[in-house]
Amino acid sequence: MRSGVTFAARLGTLAAWVFICALWGCRAQGNPCARFTCPSDQMCVEGDCFPRVDAREDTSPDTSVDSSMSDGAIDSAVSVDGAVDSGDDTGCTFGSCPDGERCDATGTCVAERDDCGGACGPGTTCVDGRCVSEPCGGACAIGTICRDGVCVPEGACGGGCPAGQLCVDDRCQVDGDGDGVVASADCNDADASVRPGATESCNGIDQDCDDRVDEGATCRGCAQRNREGRSYLFCGTVRSWIAARDNCRSRGAYDLLKVDGRAEDDWALNQVRTLDASVHWWFGLNDRASEGAYVWADGTPARYVNWSEGQPDDFRMNEDCAHLNRTLTPPGDFLWNDNRCDFEQKYVCESTP
Repeated sequence: MRSGVTFAARLGTLAAWVFICALWGCRAQGNPCARFTCPSDQMCVEGDCFPRVDAREDTSPDTSVDSSMSDGAIDSAVSVDGAVDSGDDTGCTFGSCPDGERCDATGTCVAERDDCGGACGPGTTCVDGRCVSEPCGGACAIGTICRDGVCVPEGACGGGCPAGQLCVDDRCQVDGDGDGVVASADCNDADASVRPGATESCNGIDQDCDDRVDEGATCRGCAQRNREGRSYLFCGTVRSWIAARDNCRSRGAYDLLKVDGRAEDDWALNQVRTLDASVHWWFGLNDRASEGAYVWADGTPARYVNWSEGQPDDFRMNEDCAHLNRTLTPPGDFLWNDNRCDFEQKYVCESTP
């Protein structure tokens, strides 16, 4: 009888433990989360409570053990690394992104930046362990790139060149005068009227960059000729020496003819013989400032002269300007002579360097 009582008592004790196991879970040691409930702002992962990092997770009080955990298993909605199952279509959460990525504040998996701890926000990037602002705020659309803080289209020269430059051969090159020709191909990148292909006008400047000045230009009242890159105007309107000088200068980069040597002298004499051999022609030589000290119209001293015999003679002390002197017989024909500066004669202009 006593043994029957003892058996019954043991059976009752066993039944009590079965009831407790059913209620609390006999596999608690294998799954510690089955033994207790985390606070409402935390979740249980592998036996430890972790803060809920995604505000979109359910924050209602967890007052009971999910029935699916009665056997000690972790809820199927939470993975072992704490990630919410992919069935949640509200975006990523803590631990749900692939390796090398993290979940940002918008619920999007983005590349992890380990050197900054993945903490750089939108419009910033990690450089040497510091979050710094990205050019253009990191906001350039597809098909554009950031240049000088502005989003520009992609393409040749990386989508465009800074102001004052042009894209040539996929390189940004300087165009200082904005004439559409880069400096390396422009003979004067400070003047937009000077460029290859420009139209020449009568101004003493090589505007089309072909090493010839004013070729083909219409120079009012004058015949235009070229020699060794310079332009010469043989002007038929008679003027005093001063008026002739001023008219040359009014045309642009011109002054009265300055003869640098025998070759230029012979060439100029041949031109006037061809154009009008019956008259005299003013050129730039004069001693107006100091008697006997001959200089050119620009003030430089004369290093080459070709005077007719007996000249200059400063006849009646009133001859201070030189001209190409027509004589009736060679060899003195169109050699140099001094004359009164107020006499009116034809004249020769030359483009200045």
